[in-house]
Amino acid sequence: MMQLLRHVAIFAAFAAIVGCTDETNEPGTTTAPVVNKGEPVVIELELYPKKAPKTVERITSLIESGFYDDMRFHRVIPGAVQWGSPLSRTMDLRDDRVGGGGSGKPNLPYEDTDVKMEPGALAMASTGAKVGGDSQMFIVTSSGPPGQAEAWQGSYAAFGKVTKNMEAAEKILVGDTLKMKVTEKTPDVVKVELTVIPYS
Repeated sequence: MMQLLRHVAIFAAFAAIVGCTDETNEPGTTTAPVVNKGEPVVIELELYPKKAPKTVERITSLIESGFYDDMRFHRVIPGAVQWGSPLSRTMDLRDDRVGGGGSGKPNLPYEDTDVKMEPGALAMASTGAKVGGDSQMFIVTSSGPPGQAEAWQGSYAAFGKVTKNMEAAEKILVGDTLKMKVTEKTPDVVKVELTVIPYS
């Protein structure tokens, strides 16, 4: 029975990442505690162009164009926090269309990498396993059921990780606003600052 419940929990989280709407995702609600209310926090990320060249090229280009600025985190589920839909700026985050929003560019090919799916991993959100994404991505958090992150390995293109302030990533709420900035680019790594402005 416990094994069945574990599989159900993993499937439910898998479905949420691939685009199903969670009706409880109202602005300001999540399983994470409310902290740093009103105070922007900076999370540092590393992207790996040699591991996922097309994905990192797309995301870096979108960041540098200001694409992500003033978006809102539109999905927070046990085990992941997701963003990257421009519709999140103005639409009700419970609207199914927000989860499908993107850059308008063709979807990327799926890129399999050796970046481990564990808390702190950064991966592309998509419409299904081994399907390339566009502009939406998620950070794996520690709040998922046992085995969930491992189940995502090989299904989503993991292309980076959180290198500083993971504790802030764990506390992101649906409706928090974000900005992204590239701070360094080399052939091996692209460093990014993700600023989170708490929902109020």
